Amino acid sequence: MKYKNISDKSRTSLNKEINRLKKRILALNDIEREKKEIECLLRERSKELNCLYGLSELIERYDPSIDKILKGLTHLIPVSWQYPEITRVRILFYESEFRSKNFRESQWRQDTDIKVAGQIIGKIEVYYIKKMAENYEGPFLKEERILIDHLSYRISRLTERIHAKKQLHVEQLTLKNMNITLREVLSKVQIEKKEIGYSIHTNCEKIILPIIHALEADANFKQKKYISLLKSNLNDIISPFINQLSRDFMRLTPSEIQICNMIKNGLSTKEIANLRGLSDSTIHRHRENIRKKLNLINKDINLITYLNTYMETAP
Repeated sequence: MKYKNISDKSRTSLNKEINRLKKRILALNDIEREKKEIECLLRERSKELNCLYGLSELIERYDPSIDKILKGLTHLIPVSWQYPEITRVRILFYESEFRSKNFRESQWRQDTDIKVAGQIIGKIEVYYIKKMAENYEGPFLKEERILIDHLSYRISRLTERIHAKKQLHVEQLTLKNMNITLREVLSKVQIEKKEIGYSIHTNCEKIILPIIHALEADANFKQKKYISLLKSNLNDIISPFINQLSRDFMRLTPSEIQICNMIKNGLSTKEIANLRGLSDSTIHRHRENIRKKLNLINKDINLITYLNTYMETAP
């Protein structure tokens, strides 16, 4: 292209430079706008992270007091939304209600349910008290929907954990009380069992056996066999004391064990001699031998008292 003069050439070059600068300015404006958008997104993400971190701190500080945690959350949520100054929060939880400062309802609302085991037990509600530009969900951002749903999820899981912990505590306490009751019942059963055993043993020794011995003295050979069998079966019933003596005092002879049993039940030397068909002096010798084997020689201990005390304390 041929320019008519130098002035035309300069004007053309200037226009090209102006156009280039305009394009550059537009590009810089786009970059600046993108920068601001990125900064805005980063601020929003930072607020979201602060909200989640703040909830974790509330749980750590107040767990298991769910009321204090939810009250603290009503202060955390407003500063985590896009327009904190016009954000109001209400949390419904079972029969309780928690509100942020200067709370009031409006037509611009975002909410989510709090569920435990599939049942709705509460709700988180976020309101803007002033009309703002339309966004993903009314005036609310998509990220705010994600955040409020995540907060609801955290509260739901926390509630389930607290309920499970309380239930576990109740079950542990119930089990502990049941164990205590069971031990008490078993203890009473053992005492009653021991008392019944003593009663049976005493009645047999003082009432039944003397009669059997008397019958045996006048019985014929065949009758004595039946009486012997009767005595054997009866001894099986009343044997706990005898068995205990046999285990702990192996040096006692069977006759001495039988005499111990009679002494324990209050029979006198003469009564024992008559029942066993022996002389009084023989029974005296048995008593001396028993005291010697039980390490009672030269000790001021009554034999009948010792034998009864032994039976009461024996395992």
